[in-house]
Amino acid sequence: MNILLISHISDPDGITPIILSKLVFEKVDYILLESAQTNNKVQELIKNNEFNKYDKVFITDLSINEELSIIIENNLNLKDKVKIFDHHLGNKLSKDYSFITLIDVDLKGTKQCGTSLYYDFLLNNYTNKDLEKDSVRYFVNLVREYDTWAWVETNNIEAKNLANLFDVYGRELFENHYLLFLKENDCFYFDEKELFLLEMFNHKIKTYIEEAKERTIPVNILGYKAGLVFASQHRSELGNQLAIYFKDKYDFIIIVNVERSISYRGIKDIDLNEIAKVFGGKGHFSSSGSPLPANVKKELIKIIFDNKVTMVEE
Repeated sequence: MNILLISHISDPDGITPIILSKLVFEKVDYILLESAQTNNKVQELIKNNEFNKYDKVFITDLSINEELSIIIENNLNLKDKVKIFDHHLGNKLSKDYSFITLIDVDLKGTKQCGTSLYYDFLLNNYTNKDLEKDSVRYFVNLVREYDTWAWVETNNIEAKNLANLFDVYGRELFENHYLLFLKENDCFYFDEKELFLLEMFNHKIKTYIEEAKERTIPVNILGYKAGLVFASQHRSELGNQLAIYFKDKYDFIIIVNVERSISYRGIKDIDLNEIAKVFGGKGHFSSSGSPLPANVKKELIKIIFDNKVTMVEE
């Protein structure tokens, strides 16, 4: 079977569906996107009939807008071909569509992520011995616990360690390494080399967070007081640690990555999905994101150089 996977570019929850797909299917093409890029890319692929090249199109940890949902729902070929697996609160506010699986918390109260939803779908619809391995089940659960931040409640440090190794390896090496590992191993473990890398990396993160505390700026936004910091690395853990550190000072944390997007991390009982929506984003109650304005880099260059530079069109 020939499939196209469209997934989130930024973290293990976006990359792990590639690994799962390659365990199951003969041919897998994939496209990695930021959330803000998804609608335009899917619209382009539909317009150019690119989906016709594939038996199935799976979209994980991302969503599409109402307009595209209606187009797919009303096109029998697309409706049978496309499946979306997402878990973000903001995506549940539109009506349900038959090809979209939107679950934030299952019937047993377990928090879900894009990877866990996709894994359950594969497990229930395709016969594959690798999917049934304890190593794969455990790997998927580590991704789920870290992405939903459930690991803090369960104290499952291995979930955090896996996410840290994603930062160490990078997307491509992470994918290749764990695809091979899961094919060859029935049980999941970190080897001695990885444990050494994690020790060094954890020290680096600790230093990075301590420095970020000093750079955090108080801002008033939409009637709330937030702590804002410019940062491009370790955003999930940084947001969590800053939320703990500033719990008596701010209502929530804003992390601006000028290369990619804006993240919001909760401190008080505030729906950050609603905050993010004001700025064109969405997400969960206590963790959301929004895109950067399209011209932010050009405007930043003008400010830095006091309008003494001119942008050159290539």
